[in-house]
Amino acid sequence: MKTTLRPDIQALRGLAVLIIVLFHASIGPFKAGYLGVDIFFVISGFLITGLLIRSLEAGNFSFKEFYIRRAKRLLPAAFVTLLLTAIGSYFFLTISDFNDFKDQVIGSLTFTTNMTLLYQSGYFEGASKAKPLLHMWSLAVEEQFYMLVPLALFFTPQRFWKLGALAGIAASLVACILVYQHNPDMAFFTLPTRAWELGIGAAGALYSGHKALLRPVSLLFWPALAALMLIPVFPLSSHHPGLDAALVCLATLIVILRGVPDGIWMKPLSKLGDYSYSLYLVHWPLFAFATNAYMEQDVPLDVRLALLGLSLGLAMLLYHLVEKPIHRAHITNYRPLVAGFFIGAIVVIGLTMVLRETYQDAKIYKEIRRTNIGLGVPCKQDQRYIFNEACQTGGKPEILVWGDSHAMHLVAGVLSQAGESGVLQATKSGCSPLLGLDYAYPRQAANWGETCVRFNNEVLAKLADTPSLKLVILSSAFNALPEAGDTQFEKEINAGSSSAILTPDLAVSHLAQTAQQIRALGKRVVLVSSPPRSGFNTGSCLERQVTGKISLGPNAGCRIAMTPTHALPPELDGVLQRLPQEAKLNVIELSDDLCGKDECKTMLNGKWIYRDGDHLSYEGSEEVFKEFKLMQQITQKAY
Repeated sequence: MKTTLRPDIQALRGLAVLIIVLFHASIGPFKAGYLGVDIFFVISGFLITGLLIRSLEAGNFSFKEFYIRRAKRLLPAAFVTLLLTAIGSYFFLTISDFNDFKDQVIGSLTFTTNMTLLYQSGYFEGASKAKPLLHMWSLAVEEQFYMLVPLALFFTPQRFWKLGALAGIAASLVACILVYQHNPDMAFFTLPTRAWELGIGAAGALYSGHKALLRPVSLLFWPALAALMLIPVFPLSSHHPGLDAALVCLATLIVILRGVPDGIWMKPLSKLGDYSYSLYLVHWPLFAFATNAYMEQDVPLDVRLALLGLSLGLAMLLYHLVEKPIHRAHITNYRPLVAGFFIGAIVVIGLTMVLRETYQDAKIYKEIRRTNIGLGVPCKQDQRYIFNEACQTGGKPEILVWGDSHAMHLVAGVLSQAGESGVLQATKSGCSPLLGLDYAYPRQAANWGETCVRFNNEVLAKLADTPSLKLVILSSAFNALPEAGDTQFEKEINAGSSSAILTPDLAVSHLAQTAQQIRALGKRVVLVSSPPRSGFNTGSCLERQVTGKISLGPNAGCRIAMTPTHALPPELDGVLQRLPQEAKLNVIELSDDLCGKDECKTMLNGKWIYRDGDHLSYEGSEEVFKEFKLMQQITQKAY
């Protein structure tokens, strides 16, 4: 099954990895450099399917040989990368991040990283760009495809191959569109919703040489080549996978089917294509380490340029010392090779576990920085408001805490100071207490606004049905408010939802409506602001300081600088300032207590206030309420 690499396909690989790496480095014009992965998917589908159909038609196909060849091609370089990344992660990751990393390592070795990352990409999880093995999701999707396609072709009569490929593409594409409406992350990460991209390449292999395709492929070649160059620079949509991915996949297939004559201009890209797998493996951990060290703030340009050079150097070493020699080695006895793969996996997992155990006081930091969801997991509502006894203290609660995650993190403090008064928690991540407003939220399902409206209406109904409730505490981060001039935010919302864009005017008017309807039920109401925000993960920074993890940049001191907008986003500060007069809703600004003239506290009486960048820890919430007599302030300002 020996194949000869086509220089033009190697050049496509070179182009794909180039735009990916430059995109991750935030260098160059590639706003949608992530489309390089879609190019890789089509190439993989084309090459692997072509190899399979030639073997099956010749009658010499072997499942064992196919999978061992795949393992020879992919695993050695991956093992080395995982091993070195595990060592590096010890110096850059906090315990919570290393726990995520450990799961990513296991996912990488079992070809399930995409699913691991899907479940790590929730609302409260760390930023994706700080995960050292984030890039392994695409390799997992490809490997899952490689597991299924040989079986499908082997057990399907040859006359049904083409029809089956087209049916599979259609089914996957429909699944992608439908799933994206409800769960964009699932549409991004999973094989059923991305298989259509690999399937386009597979269909290309099945239809390659078909006379009916010669003329359209020839006519569309130059537009396709232009699309590959322009769409990553000028994306047409903010949804991914979406229109841009479809166009790039089709363009890639057309270029492959047409073929490009070899020439001097192609050689640099073709040479880069030789290193593409190794470069893809090594570049992302380096940039993720930098992101962690700079605490998710912008990494300086000179550092990013240095990381680019280091990535290429390491990729060349990995290619020449590991990937190429083992891939091209002529091995007749596979048992030592298979044993080596198992030993390699055991070494990687073993080292990761050993490093995990060396974290000192890991349980303490995990406890301090545990996700603050108030009374418990049932109180972090997902779709609609459903009363749960676990989200209430006392038989007749007098205080309702209503809002998003910034209401959740107040509950511990309220409980610590509420005395005999019972507390009812009604919270939904990302859902501000804005009655009657169907507003969009980036990267959420298209019907997200509708679920938020329903949730708030159901909370109001619960409030009406609970006579014991006397006081309502509202709180929200109002994260759906776009920053000034954030055209990408508006483009994403307009493209994917009929919901409104949340503006300061809408926030004020609907908060006024919420306060009015609460008072109409004979209840008092007040709003507690978000705590001062640093723009970086304050909880992680504090842990990094204590545990000696590498920290760089202006935020290494974990300092939250006071600003004219009280260390809050300007668009949010404007809303808060307007509420007492325009919405008849008093506001308790946490920055009044936490901030001095120049900076804001991150610790109080020796305890960490924050668990992450803008959420209070359980201890922090209790300490803030105790130190600044916050319940007393709430009682005085509520009306």
